[in-house]
Amino acid sequence: MEAATTTTTESSSYPETLHIPDEILFDVLELAANYHLDLSLQEPSIGVGNCSAWSKDLRFKKGLLRVCKRWRILATPLIYDRIFVHRIGQLVALIRDLEERGKGPLVHHIHGRLLVLPPWENVYVKYIIRLLELCNSARTFSWVAIWEHPKIERISARCSTVNFMLHASPSIHSTLRSLRKLTISLNRPLQQHTNEQSHVSEDTSKLTFDNLEELTCEASDPAHVEGLSLVSSSFDTPQLKKLTIRAPPDENYLSVRDPKSVYDALGSHGARLTSLKLDLDWSSHSESRCISSVLNLTPHLQELEITSFTFKAFDPNNVLVGPFPNLRKLTLFISNFYNSPTVFGLETDNRLPNYFEMAESRDAFPSLQTIALLDRDLPGAPLDSRIVPPSHKALYSRVSERAKRLHERGITLVDVDGEIMEPWAPRRSRFAGRYYAGLEDVHSDPEDLTYPSDDDEAYHTGSSEYSSWESEPEDGVSDSEEGTYSDVGSEDMMEIFNTAKFESSGDDAEDEMEVE
Repeated sequence: MEAATTTTTESSSYPETLHIPDEILFDVLELAANYHLDLSLQEPSIGVGNCSAWSKDLRFKKGLLRVCKRWRILATPLIYDRIFVHRIGQLVALIRDLEERGKGPLVHHIHGRLLVLPPWENVYVKYIIRLLELCNSARTFSWVAIWEHPKIERISARCSTVNFMLHASPSIHSTLRSLRKLTISLNRPLQQHTNEQSHVSEDTSKLTFDNLEELTCEASDPAHVEGLSLVSSSFDTPQLKKLTIRAPPDENYLSVRDPKSVYDALGSHGARLTSLKLDLDWSSHSESRCISSVLNLTPHLQELEITSFTFKAFDPNNVLVGPFPNLRKLTLFISNFYNSPTVFGLETDNRLPNYFEMAESRDAFPSLQTIALLDRDLPGAPLDSRIVPPSHKALYSRVSERAKRLHERGITLVDVDGEIMEPWAPRRSRFAGRYYAGLEDVHSDPEDLTYPSDDDEAYHTGSSEYSSWESEPEDGVSDSEEGTYSDVGSEDMMEIFNTAKFESSGDDAEDEMEVE
């Protein structure tokens, strides 16, 4: 009797979360599983470290499997939903597990970035093809094989992602039809071994992606961009909306020797694109092309991301091009600011001013709403910040003055994360942007990362809708009469800082008198 009572008491003391309905518990676990991933920004990198997406995903799944049998069974779709691979051994073990358990259809997102050594070529090709055959419901396939290393030989051309897809077709046709997002590497050998024979027949020379919406092509070497020729000739993508051509994550941009391969890809797939990102530069500055050469191949483009050194703006008053009625956002990577703002070219180079003048022509861009400026070398560093490089301060001051003219034409100039750029207003608000420190810290919760609202007078003298441009400086003080720039912060913060130092020195003097 006592044993029964004890058992009843223990069972009733279980946490209430164990009795949550399966549907609700699954939603909670799904939210927790994707908490550490922000796929709206970029693909998770494949690296070894406690902060990598792969490590966080592994820790979560291991912890989930150890809770109880009910949770383990319920979370099975989450365990297989998104997989990360960064070693050949992991790939082999994964394939064996999927074959034994029959869980291939549960895999929807595949992320791989791994080094392939020459002795493992055959194993790699065999198991990567088998992975695509088993995961016929995959929606994301982000796969970058690294086969160039200072101390190893190049692997054969058949290990190129496009080549092994062509070789495996039509056995992977159902997987290709299911894909919505594809990331591939173009870093293939410059020349195919002469003793290799092509395995691609006439019937398999095309890869049809019926539902593919987003394609990212990554190249680690300028010559490897030639791999775009296979994308141009072998990919059939009737639903493609977004195209990105970029360098690996550890490189700032991709240097391209021959623009022909890029334009061929745009000629094949540009007609339906709504978003295009070209993270590249020409090896020779004489190859610089007009931005209209891209826009003419992408008539439905709504968002364009390029570097200001790769494509030149056109003069809307002297050159008859366009109109481009669908373009709404233009993102420019500008460089470089390390030495001085003059390197950026506001005085000696007209690249960026020419872009502003081109954008102001509403005849060519009637729907343009936003121009975003990013540092090509430090894309995550806001131009309005007071961190390195120091020339950002002068750059922001100059560029933001142009924002008023753009705003009058319905175009918003923005910084990192869409922060609006505006002229430096007087007093406290002249340190514009997210890094302004107010007199009172309203964020008592260290986990609260939200920004102050536009209506908070403690942080702003005007609203975010450029009201400071039409208002007069406070107390009739002009911008030229304001205090000098200080590392401490605004003038009010400087006064508090000086007062604190004065009081501190006074206390020290009183202490000395008491000792005497």
